[in-house]
Amino acid sequence: MTVCGKSEFGKDAEMERWAKKVFTLTVAIFVVALVAGCEEEQMLPDVRKCRLIANENRHLQEQLEQREKEIERQKGLVDKCRQEKKHSEQQTQENIKDLVDDAVKNFEENVKLRQENDELKARIKELEAKLKGPAGQG
Repeated sequence: MTVCGKSEFGKDAEMERWAKKVFTLTVAIFVVALVAGCEEEQMLPDVRKCRLIANENRHLQEQLEQREKEIERQKGLVDKCRQEKKHSEQQTQENIKDLVDDAVKNFEENVKLRQENDELKARIKELEAKLKGPAGQG
């Protein structure tokens, strides 16, 4: 039998070709859909990973800012300690000068007092000799 100038055998062959084309097209669409789905699944972990990295970066940035503030605070303390040290060194120099001046004054005073003691002892001996002299004669 022929329909529209084609035999049934020709119709089957043409149907078979269409079926193969439809099947191939269906498989191709399925593969494309599968690949697209896999890419989306791969993208989701990448997006999550990016968000986690971004969160970690923010956290690290905050820590860095805190550390920088702490460093500035410590620098301020170091400067304050240096000023206190300088003041203490100046005060120590002044105290040493005062102690040396006092020691010199005390030494000079001791020398004068020894001289005065020696003079007074000599004067006492002189007066004792005068007292013994006329008393011993009289």
